[in-house]
Amino acid sequence: MIRRPPRSTLDRSSAASDVYKRQLYIKDGAILKINTGSIITVDDYAEIIVADGGKLILNAETLNLLANNSKLDIQGGGIVETAEEIDFTFTGNGFVSYNDGGIFDLGEGSKFRLNGTGITDHILSLNAGADLLIEDNDVELSNGKIYYYSTSSFTCVSNTISADHIDFNDISGYANHGLKCSETILVDLDYCLFNGFNTGLLLNDIEVTDVNCPAEVTIDHCDFADQRGNSIDAYTVSKIDGYVNTIIAKNSTVPYGIYAIDVTDFKWRGCTVKNYTTGTGIFLEDVHKFTMMAGTVKTNNKGIEAYHSNIYLQNKAVIQQNNYGIYMDGANYGVSNADELCFLVVGDQGCGWIINNTTAGVKGWDIFPQIDAYENQNQTPEDDLLINRFDGNGIAFNICVDDNNTSLTDDIEVAFEFDVPAKGNYWKSTGDPTEGTDYEINFKGGSGHNCDVEIPVDATLSLTTQPSGCNCTLPFPCEIEIDDPENIEARIAETSCDETIPIQANSQTQIMVCLLYTSDAADERSSVDLGGRRIIKKKKNIELRGSSYS
Repeated sequence: MIRRPPRSTLDRSSAASDVYKRQLYIKDGAILKINTGSIITVDDYAEIIVADGGKLILNAETLNLLANNSKLDIQGGGIVETAEEIDFTFTGNGFVSYNDGGIFDLGEGSKFRLNGTGITDHILSLNAGADLLIEDNDVELSNGKIYYYSTSSFTCVSNTISADHIDFNDISGYANHGLKCSETILVDLDYCLFNGFNTGLLLNDIEVTDVNCPAEVTIDHCDFADQRGNSIDAYTVSKIDGYVNTIIAKNSTVPYGIYAIDVTDFKWRGCTVKNYTTGTGIFLEDVHKFTMMAGTVKTNNKGIEAYHSNIYLQNKAVIQQNNYGIYMDGANYGVSNADELCFLVVGDQGCGWIINNTTAGVKGWDIFPQIDAYENQNQTPEDDLLINRFDGNGIAFNICVDDNNTSLTDDIEVAFEFDVPAKGNYWKSTGDPTEGTDYEINFKGGSGHNCDVEIPVDATLSLTTQPSGCNCTLPFPCEIEIDDPENIEARIAETSCDETIPIQANSQTQIMVCLLYTSDAADERSSVDLGGRRIIKKKKNIELRGSSYS
């Protein structure tokens, strides 16, 4: 064991060429233990190197990296160990340098905690080839910058991760992941920057661990810039809540902004995704409910590309200036036939705008468009509406429903029993839209399967004056007055965590994916209503709060 007095100081040489010549090596079986009451301070241009076979044991949170160039260097085979409930952290303006093969052995209840003085404060370097793995301990990062070098990444497994005002910076231009979270319970990112990377944020297998509170990912006021690959990848995640984020394509070769598969509840509020000119802004597959509240998806080849997913546009969510605004198939990617209809719901709260998309606003197969302003808002022609816009597209809706697919027979009989309701929207200055020019919603029909059997659409009561907004406080949902006897709240009991659904008296609302929060219903979906025309197939307990409901 290398012993030090209660306060040890590593000093900087006065010679300008004497860079990092004051070094303390811990290697080849050597151990440096910092006990309670002891402080180790590393001065400017000095460093502690934990090399192969060496171990730094922290029994107190008293590591001081004093100045900007003070460094703790963890090399391959070097071990940093903490006692139980003792966090790995440091004070001062220095930084931690991590190399491939370094080991953090943190005690039970200990955190990996780095706190800088501001988003430009260098707190951590991940050197070439390094994958910093923190497993089974919580990670807290705040007010600092992390430098990534070639093929490096930061991985968190089986813990919670929070990052506040962190600049994840691929300084080399060749780093792998800014942050990879796997089997975590909670991911909370606030005011972070992701610059560079093959993937900025990778989320994998973040599922329900307690039926009383679904696992979740929160991404709040984060910017993703210059990613060489996707900004966000998500695979098997229970709940994602994004708020006022910006994702901008680096160049035309980047395929996706967001790539999400098997997500139960994905809320995307007040965010911007743009400039994927040969790719897709948001890709969804098996996303049971994607809700876009306000924000913009624009100037992409495909704004939203969705397979076997349900989409809600609310509170002036705008899909504009893409080649295809929404490209949507009820089947899974690469699968010929859907096993159920999927739903595009526009304006069930506030309104949605699908405008000025070159080829089509919506190109879809085996989907039902729920776009009637009156039915969505439980209004009458005499009431003021929050108007959806479908103007300026090559064609607003081009949808084909395969009525020859026997798996869809029951869904089709219920969903298309009457005309497709599309009243009270703005399509063009002359009023009601024209079938074949402004929309085509057809069945495949008989032996020809040419998708040329017209499905009747009721698009009357269209406006002739282009609306300028939704009269909502963006990007928040339109308010429901809880104390108003005309309104109630319904909650699916199994979701817990106070997941509520606003319902107006004498109307219905979409209840699509809540069953998937419970393990015993992993492969079931509660059904949806379509303005009172879809019957709930599976009976579940629903708690009603507020005024009585019958």
